[in-house]
Amino acid sequence: FTNAVIKRISSDAKKKLKNKLISINPNSSYQLTENIKVEFVEITHSIPQTALLVIHTPYGAIVYANDFKLDNHPVIGKKPNLEKLKQLGDNGILCLIVECLYASYPRKTPSEKVAKELLREAMLDTVTEGKQVVATTFSSHLARLKSIIEYGKKMNRKVVLLGRSLHKYVAAGQDVGLIDFSDVKIVPYKKQIKKFLKNVKNKEEYLFVVTGHQGEPQAVLNRLSNEEFDFKFNQGDIVLFSCQVIPSETNIRNREILDQKLKDQGVRLFTDLHTSGHASKEDLRQLIELLRPKNIIPAHGTQDMMNAFKTLSDEMNHKKVHLIKNFEKLIL
Repeated sequence: FTNAVIKRISSDAKKKLKNKLISINPNSSYQLTENIKVEFVEITHSIPQTALLVIHTPYGAIVYANDFKLDNHPVIGKKPNLEKLKQLGDNGILCLIVECLYASYPRKTPSEKVAKELLREAMLDTVTEGKQVVATTFSSHLARLKSIIEYGKKMNRKVVLLGRSLHKYVAAGQDVGLIDFSDVKIVPYKKQIKKFLKNVKNKEEYLFVVTGHQGEPQAVLNRLSNEEFDFKFNQGDIVLFSCQVIPSETNIRNREILDQKLKDQGVRLFTDLHTSGHASKEDLRQLIELLRPKNIIPAHGTQDMMNAFKTLSDEMNHKKVHLIKNFEKLIL
């Protein structure tokens, strides 16, 4: 899937890649050099075919585990390969580099099936007759898109995807047979979207799935809120945000502006119809128990998040946790 995404992005940008592209499926390995083998262990995240990377070296194995959660009920793909992780732990792990984004959250991260249920309630248990309905989520989140499309059809609406990034990721997923959205219309480009919406007479008979969940100014949802594309929100129309706001100043501000604009137009907002793709405290605990690494480097987080991870490791009596800043080195 990653390979297909890279090809779609480079094609869309009209750039020819000089790099050799090698597809490695999860639960496979690749001999990179005489002394280094990389192994891809199936794990779950918010995009399909996510893997933990194990770098086998003459000095020991290093596990790179950024962007994952332990979801035993994925909507697309297989469960995490816990058996392989335990086997790796039995053989010895020199170092684990692991995300710490939600290390302070005392829970397991909820399964994708929880997000699907939140969408079901919002889409099927809400009176939407005669209202325009728009949904937005991460374009790479094929499992979430699958759920949105499924419930859109159960609402007896024609489902249409609007936006370039949606087209790229969905097309990549279809290229490798992960999904089949062949009966769903996709309109990627601005001029095409404008022409399509101009010709749609009864917009309340559609479910429009659009880009722009973070309030990006150039994305489709923001343009709809500005009454571009021959589209105007009416009192009581519905916008479903199957996402959370990524906590950067730009995203927070963009979403505040977009949300207020939609509210001023009388739109009903359904927000946070979402579960994260990142490990919480108990997922991290389980990974450490399975791998039993000699050294741990928390990564992909602020200093506070790294400190929260250190608190967890202290609970587990794990002594060799290294809080390393960017550009610092650690000799193992």
